[in-house]
Amino acid sequence: MSANNLSFQGFTAPNTTPVPDQLFDELLTRLSGGELKVLLYIIRRTFGFKKAQDSISLNQMLHGIQRQNGSVLDSGVGLSKPTLLNALRSLEEQGIILRARRSDEKRGDLPTAFSLRMAEATPPTRQEPQEEGGGQETLPRGGKESLPPPGQKTLPPTRNSLTKIHNNVDGNRRKKWQKPKEHVDYLVREIEKQTGDTHSKGSFARIADALPEHRLFELLSEMKQDGKVRNKGAWFTAIARAELDKSPP
Repeated sequence: MSANNLSFQGFTAPNTTPVPDQLFDELLTRLSGGELKVLLYIIRRTFGFKKAQDSISLNQMLHGIQRQNGSVLDSGVGLSKPTLLNALRSLEEQGIILRARRSDEKRGDLPTAFSLRMAEATPPTRQEPQEEGGGQETLPRGGKESLPPPGQKTLPPTRNSLTKIHNNVDGNRRKKWQKPKEHVDYLVREIEKQTGDTHSKGSFARIADALPEHRLFELLSEMKQDGKVRNKGAWFTAIARAELDKSPP
């Protein structure tokens, strides 16, 4: 069969969208065809454009997106509206995606903001020292630390102790993280982009590490909807810290 007779002309490179390996390793056998289409579309609209979440309307999912110059950006998910709604509801119920519904007093309902639900990383804990043989206990990711007195148990770090750790900066290196450092840096860039504040990286990093990701983006969405906010960086920092203060340790 000649290339002219093929319905698909082939892939172009290196245009790529990062897709979490867990989709292939864990979800591929669980998802229906419709659910997989919708999930991949959300991944394309978010990670494909270096965003953690994106406002996507049902019309865009159903019929695709056209640029202002008339060119077609994408053709949507290729599903009927009932199938699309069922897939969105199922993905949300399974804890695979998050959606933040938005509205405005003047414009009414706005496109829903969609994102993947990211797992909350567990803070690393120190291992108990060996009873015999002495030596150093194993610490996560290198580093030296004095052993606790004999018989004293090492407890997992609390939120307060993590905050102290985050404040203990050695040059540009931070000691321990709840989330992977690369992901925290990515969240900080998103916060800086949406607040326009590039001078509060340290505060944003501590917030990005400690605050659940879905709540972080909900606060950013609320900030954008509030047209009276002048200093967006200060507003976001104050609200996020209040969220953390009322959270259980």
